[in-house]
Parts: sequence; C-alpha cells; structure tokens
Amino acid sequence: MMVDGSFSHTFDTAGTYDYFCMVHPWMSGTVIVEAAGAADAAADAAAADAAAADAAAADAAAAVAALEAEQAAKEAAAAAMERPSIDAATYINASGASVTSITANADDDSVIIVIDAEDDGELSVQLHSKVIKAFDDGSYFVLIDNEEVEFEQNGNKLTIPYEAGNERVEIVGSYAVPEFGTIAMIILAVAIVSIIAITAKTRMTLIPKL
Repeated sequence: MMVDGSFSHTFDTAGTYDYFCMVHPWMSGTVIVEAAGAADAAADAAAADAAAADAAAADAAAAVAALEAEQAAKEAAAAAMERPSIDAATYINASGASVTSITANADDDSVIIVIDAEDDGELSVQLHSKVIKAFDDGSYFVLIDNEEVEFEQNGNKLTIPYEAGNERVEIVGSYAVPEFGTIAMIILAVAIVSIIAITAKTRMTLIPKL
C-alpha cells in the first residue's frame, strides 16, 4: 500500500487478528473484533459492579451508625439506671381537687399532677424527697398548664391555687426519679437498637466479595 493510501476490510467474526507489513515485517499490529453488544454488556457489568460497591459502602455505614446508636442507648440506659425508679403516687399526696394521676418526669426534674378542675380551688400537695428534691434554696416552682403561678410553700407542703378548667400541674425541682414505665421504655429501646445493630452486622457478612 502506497504512502497516504487507505484500505478497508469488514470482519465477519469476532476475534483477535494479527497483521504485519510484508515489506517491513517488524511493523505489526493487532485488530480486536468484538461481537455486537459486547461493549454495552461490559459497560453494564461495570455499572453493576459500581452499584454493588456503593451498596456495600452504604451497608458498612449503616452498620457503624447502628453500633453507635446501640452504644448511645446503652449509655443512656446506664445513666437512667443510676436513678432508682419509683411510683410517684405512692409517696406524694394531693388533695383539694379531683386528681387523675401523679407521675415523676425525670427528664425535666418535675412531678406532674393531672387534675379535673370543675371549679376554682386550691391543690394541697405533700412532696417526698424520694421522688423530687427542692432547689438549693429549698424552693420549687410550679406551672399550671405550662404557665408559671404563685403558690404557698411550707417545707415540702405546697398550696397551689387553680382555676376551673385547669388540667396539668407541674412542680419543678432540682431532681426527680424516673417512673417504672420510663425504665421499661429505656430497656425496650436498648433491645430494639441492639436488634438493629445485629441485623446490620449480619447483612455485612452476607455481602459477596467483588
């Protein structure tokens, strides 16, 4: 073939074909012929491999997050267990209104008394140090339906005026123990988080190596 000349050939069969120059035998090359669609198949395989790698990375991140959540839940449970649980209604007396429930709220260091007030009146509450403790100066503060109100205090006895229609009396101090139900919910949360973490770790072991 002359300089600047051209030549064309159509291969009918996929394969590898070597060629060389008969005049200059050291000048050689190779033609690789792929079957129709082979390039697309290779691209699809590469995309599938990339997707599998992304999924493996996502599962690994989920497993780490689950382990961190499990540890955080265990630490929260341990912190809560440092406060002995108690039934607040056993130690606190409230009179002067129709009392629906008395519960301790450890998160806000308070005692919540739910009342059914048909008329104005005064709620007399005898607190107990096993449930709630006063601030350093011996005082508490009181919220009725989330509004701070004035009240009379004589030691651990509080006299709290309320109005008809009021429902929620919250006495806030420096410390309150959790209810039995709170501890149970924390233990349940730890169990659920542990199951999630174990599931995530199990999924990791089932991921095929690429």
